[in-house]
Amino acid sequence: MKRLGVLLVSIMLFSVVIVSPVLAQMGQDNMMGQMRGEQFGHMDNRFMGFEENTLLQISNMFGVPVDNIIFDMGLPEDTDPSLTIGEIEAEYGVSGDLVANYMVLHMGNRPTSVNSRGFVEMRQQAMQGIRHQGMTQGLNFMMQGHSAYGNYTTFTFEESGEILNFALSGDVIFDSIKVSDFDYISQNIRGSNAAYIGSSSLINIHDNPMATMQVRAMADKTVVFDLADGVEASIDNEELNGATTIAITKNNFQGFLIVSPDFLTGDQQISDIDISLTDGSITVDLVENSLVMFRATTMSPQFHQTIFQYSSQSLGMHQMVNNGIAMGRVGAEITMHDGGNSMSFLNYTPVNVQVREARQNRLVLGVSSELKEGQVIAIHMDERTMDLTGADRLRLRYDGVPLSCTNNIDELFEGGDQPLCYFLQENDSTSMLVHMPEFSEHEIIIELEPESESAENETEPADESEDAAPIPAFEVLFAVTALGAAYNLRRR
Repeated sequence: MKRLGVLLVSIMLFSVVIVSPVLAQMGQDNMMGQMRGEQFGHMDNRFMGFEENTLLQISNMFGVPVDNIIFDMGLPEDTDPSLTIGEIEAEYGVSGDLVANYMVLHMGNRPTSVNSRGFVEMRQQAMQGIRHQGMTQGLNFMMQGHSAYGNYTTFTFEESGEILNFALSGDVIFDSIKVSDFDYISQNIRGSNAAYIGSSSLINIHDNPMATMQVRAMADKTVVFDLADGVEASIDNEELNGATTIAITKNNFQGFLIVSPDFLTGDQQISDIDISLTDGSITVDLVENSLVMFRATTMSPQFHQTIFQYSSQSLGMHQMVNNGIAMGRVGAEITMHDGGNSMSFLNYTPVNVQVREARQNRLVLGVSSELKEGQVIAIHMDERTMDLTGADRLRLRYDGVPLSCTNNIDELFEGGDQPLCYFLQENDSTSMLVHMPEFSEHEIIIELEPESESAENETEPADESEDAAPIPAFEVLFAVTALGAAYNLRRR
């Protein structure tokens, strides 16, 4: 169990994220001056006159248990279900809009008058409405009862080890994800990472454009994914050194489940992992020191349930990243948003990444590891973080030396003894993959030079004299360390 405790501390330290704004009290915000809940009335007439309905009536109308509504809204346990939504707002300060947004995201009875795209739009509006009322921005989970509302990822967690209504940008991908014998101990939600600790397994869910979700097994575990309506699954038969990827598709959406060794434990090979696909579900029988993770191919929220099609470059890049994760070739993945003010960080192998500076148009990373083999680091940035309308001014440096880039992503993953990068810009985001051939300690700088600077400076090393100190949020977080230590003591 000592190794388990160390692993948990490592995982949670690697999952640190920036920006944890204080949540304001839920309450009196009347969205756009509309009647409570009626912002959805034009799509679902059950929301017309919403505030005049009782708690029991909306429970029956939308198929959400009264007890769930009371708990998740933070109402007293003895709240009278015969109170109207308007009366609840007046007495307890819980906004009718908040309740309406909650019903959209948790309803069991979907309106027949709304098509798939319209329902996703309702869910997107509801999740952002809840976050707006909680004054939550960026890559950051807002918690309300058992439910987590991220900018991209939303879900509900039950202490039995079940995740309900797992969605990306309002589009439900899994109705449920169940981990056997979870034996819940504790949880830690900080910024864009939600970690749920069981006696011999760990669930990590991230708020990022990939809606990354990981289940790590420290003993044999069965994980069952129940697919949402319209979702299909198929096993990819590509040889990945014993690992497996499973394509998850829905209308125009694509993501993958990755079943592999947990490379953070040091084990490079696993065997005897059974995977079965039945109508509407996927069952993965994990063994000790293995994991299953979900990772979506990124899509802007406005494109879900439309005729949008991924580009071949985007599909190819994400497929290579998935395969690299499965084989232990990708060490870490970082997503930067809002000019570097919020980020999501995942670690796949024992590679230590420190954000030394993060601001608009400039990112400085320190990377170190004791691994002998090379690794790829994946970095994703929105347009507010890196303005690539002037892509000719982009400068990438590796240990102060200009970094060569390739248009062939296969070349990047083939390795080699020289650092190399791959660059892809699509829609409102930019992805950079950096191959690091060997390790000690290295620095990666990504920045845009000011327009006034001459092209002659293109190959000159950057001046490091004014580099900012490492971002404090990436220093050791005592609360996270204490959580891992307490877990280790308990398991003794």
